[in-house]
Parts: sequence; C-alpha cells; structure tokens
Amino acid sequence: MQEFDFRFRGLDPLRNPERVERLRDCLLELAGGFTEIRPGVLADLLPGEGTGYIVALPDQESLEALRKTLARLADEWGCKVPDPKPASEGPRRGFGFFLVPKLANRDARGHRRDLFNPERWALIREALVGRLSHPVAFLYGEWLPLEASREVDKDASYIFVFHLRSPEDASWFELFIQTQVFDDGKECDQETIYLSAAGEGRYVSQPG
Repeated sequence: MQEFDFRFRGLDPLRNPERVERLRDCLLELAGGFTEIRPGVLADLLPGEGTGYIVALPDQESLEALRKTLARLADEWGCKVPDPKPASEGPRRGFGFFLVPKLANRDARGHRRDLFNPERWALIREALVGRLSHPVAFLYGEWLPLEASREVDKDASYIFVFHLRSPEDASWFELFIQTQVFDDGKECDQETIYLSAAGEGRYVSQPG
C-alpha cells in the first residue's frame, strides 16, 4: 500500500474538533483509514504546521479524489490547501514505523483493557533500545474493519519509528512484531499490526 503524507495547516484537534471530525470521516471514506499526527509531533518526518495525516491509497484515482476533497474543505474553512505527497519521496523514505494499540479489543461488555500490562510494555521498549530513531509517541487513527458487522476501529496507538539503514531493517522489525508483540493471544488480541517501511505499508500477522 502506497502511503501519502500531508499536514492541514490551521487544523488542531483541540481547537477545531468539529472540522477534524469531518476530515476524519472523509479520510475514512476515501482511504479506508488514517493515522493522525498531532501538531509539532514527528515534525522532521511530516514537516509543516497543523495536524498531520498518513493515508494509504490504492490508485491515482483515489489520490485525485483526496486532493479534491482537501481543496473543498480548505476553501470552506479559509485554510491553505494541503498537498498529499508520496511518503516514499519525502523525509520518511529513510524511515519505517509500526503501530501498537494501547487498548485491546472490546469484550462482551464493551470494556477495553490495556493491551499489555506495564511490565510487558517495559519489556517491549527495553528490547528496542538503540533501534528506534525517535521517542515513542502517542497518536490516533481509524480504520474500516475487514468484517462488515464490526464497528470502525478507533485506536490510540503507540508509534515506534526506526531508521532504514539496510533492506534487512524492515525484516528485523517484522520478526520482532511476530515474536515479541504477538503472544498467541495471551495478552495481544490483535489480528494484525501495521508496519510501514519507506512509505509502503503492510499488515503483519502472527505466524500460523
């Protein structure tokens, strides 16, 4: 999946919640999901002012539809028009990341526990010491579920960003996800974990 980045100048989830919610709905419809980066967070990888977004698009037609939608919203709100760029051609071409949700899926009562206990989170972070290029950040995202009967996935997630110094780096992190994040359902109940490398995204599943 080819990823595109943009920041929407003048848009802040705290100051413009209604506008942000409307943009989120548009991105969900056009791209099937998004990752939202707060203003000032990961500014070297997503330069510019305002709230940042990462979306994965299947084709040129989807990109043009996104650009038209952003232009319409920007005109309505009196903002500068964002310009989605291929992540593979921007600052993120030398980086990768993966996302781990903070919370598990809802149980029968609708409750969501922490995906991992504090000790497990600490072990994951300890295992990644020296391998991450940025401090672990907290962000928001939404994705359309694979099963039509489920609600839209809305997750606050941790983002783990790393340098891509060699082709083996992405493979190392994929193996890390398979062996250190997935745990045969003991705590991690996720079907997939999103992994991005040089602007190309994919879903990693537990082996077997």
